[in-house]
Amino acid sequence: MEKQRFSSKFKFSSRLLIFSLFLFVFSGNKIFSQVLNSKIIRNLSVSPELEIIYAEEDVLFFVEIPYAKSSEISYDIQTLPAKVHFKSAYQTSENNKILIKIWLHFDESGKYDLPPLIFNFKGRNYNIPFKSVKVETHPKKIMPSVIYEFASGKKIIFSKNKILSSSEIFAHAGEEVTFSVYVQNALQIVSVDFQLPKNGIVQVLEKKESFDEILDNGKLNYEKIFVGKFQWIPLESGKINFPEFTVSAVAFSGQRVQIVLSDFKVSVLNSEIEKNKISDYEEIFPYAFLELSEENEKQKKNVISRAECLKIAEFRSAEKHSNIFGKESTFRKDFEESLGIFNMPPEKKVKVFILYLIFTGSLFIFSIIFALKKNFFLSIIFSILFLLLGIFSINYGFNLTEKSAIICNGKLRNVPEFSVEAISSIENGFKVKIIQDAGSWFFVEFGNISGWTTKENLIFIE
Repeated sequence: MEKQRFSSKFKFSSRLLIFSLFLFVFSGNKIFSQVLNSKIIRNLSVSPELEIIYAEEDVLFFVEIPYAKSSEISYDIQTLPAKVHFKSAYQTSENNKILIKIWLHFDESGKYDLPPLIFNFKGRNYNIPFKSVKVETHPKKIMPSVIYEFASGKKIIFSKNKILSSSEIFAHAGEEVTFSVYVQNALQIVSVDFQLPKNGIVQVLEKKESFDEILDNGKLNYEKIFVGKFQWIPLESGKINFPEFTVSAVAFSGQRVQIVLSDFKVSVLNSEIEKNKISDYEEIFPYAFLELSEENEKQKKNVISRAECLKIAEFRSAEKHSNIFGKESTFRKDFEESLGIFNMPPEKKVKVFILYLIFTGSLFIFSIIFALKKNFFLSIIFSILFLLLGIFSINYGFNLTEKSAIICNGKLRNVPEFSVEAISSIENGFKVKIIQDAGSWFFVEFGNISGWTTKENLIFIE
């Protein structure tokens, strides 16, 4: 009797459990699943894909809308501010969410507050705001500039033979005017030179011994680079020319440019000064820059020729296959610096890679030996060293096998076609990384500069 009651209760419980599971399967999604509502929509925003946005480029914005179907929504883009253009839009649906992509184009740099996206869900309109964006000038459009800072706090900023900003400079005949020279927005400073003024004297107070500022791991240096501190003594009054400086620098685009400050007038006022003092100045200081000028004259180079590019490639190929302590690296570095190319990374050496492989294998063998001897502490130590050196060796080998070349006539295009205008260029003699090839066209990269060039413009490092 007791067994029959138990059996009856068991059957009832089983049926109840099955019925509950049935309700969960067919109605659980409606009970527990989330749905799109006004609260979720109000927390949405349209964001740019990239943190840094450049002018004159198409910029992708996106917004993810969860728990929605394409048939339930629509959207509209309002009138955009001046110099902002709508390019295209695209919508995809996956994983129970909708992704809306919008491409905009900004003509100029600046901060932009865009009108919200009008979003319609089940017949009701909502505003989804765009995040405020700061659009920057593309580095390839930024030219190096030279800054002259005076002890009085006044400045002259000069770029590509035009004055960007200047203060009116006053001086007194026979009295010192102290100023410092800086270069800004440059990958590298090649040389600095000047013309000795006919009606004044220039003295070097402090100067940079070498100009080795260059692109660091793909990061552009927007900071001003100190060149030197100088003292100018005008010897007559009136509107006279400030000393002419010529700076040769490599722009962010890879182009070498010359920045010349010439015909900049300074108001020089009368000042009582003994004639013999002026005479002393004229005897002592005309040679103050003689040694510096000769040094800068040596640094001045024309465009590096194809023969010199071939020589650089030969030096780098020899360095790549040289002994560990060979002098090929020194020869290559000296030759490049004689052409005005500084701080280019050295070649990875094949024999160094082989040595790393030998050391890695030795560490692996030692870890096995100590494991067999049950000295697990030393086995673990050697295993860790084996893994670390192994990872380093793999990375070194990967860099060793990368294709590279010396560029000569480095005009780069967006697509591999002669009909397309070149977008940027890389100075002759620089080493570039080869990313892709398409017949006689090669896609190369130098720092943040990349584009297509032909095989004839490359001298490969074997």
